[in-house]
Amino acid sequence: MGPLSGLEKQRAQYKESVAALSDAKRTRLVLVARAQRSTLQEAARTCEELAAIGLTNQYLVINACCPRVRRREIRCLAVVAREEAALTAIPDVLRGLPTDRLPLKAFNLVGLGGAAKLLQ
Repeated sequence: MGPLSGLEKQRAQYKESVAALSDAKRTRLVLVARAQRSTLQEAARTCEELAAIGLTNQYLVINACCPRVRRREIRCLAVVAREEAALTAIPDVLRGLPTDRLPLKAFNLVGLGGAAKLLQ
């Protein structure tokens, strides 16, 4: 018995977990990033690390994308331009993933009230 028996149990549990997460019928891994260069790079790094252990059923959600704005809103134009530049330069490993883009919401999403607004 001893300490090695616990280690063997953990190995088996890890193997079962990886098998479940690798099964496209049971699991979809959703990577969530903002339309910013740094978060897209982090999502790419995570994508590669997960793929290296066999977790390839991945999906990308780009969250809180700014809507198109009127020309008078200079600060918003700058944010939209940065987002578009980041998305144009998206890392290659993310280009092949199925992707959804979610718009930035103009209300607080915290709590039940926020979740209810999101679903309306």
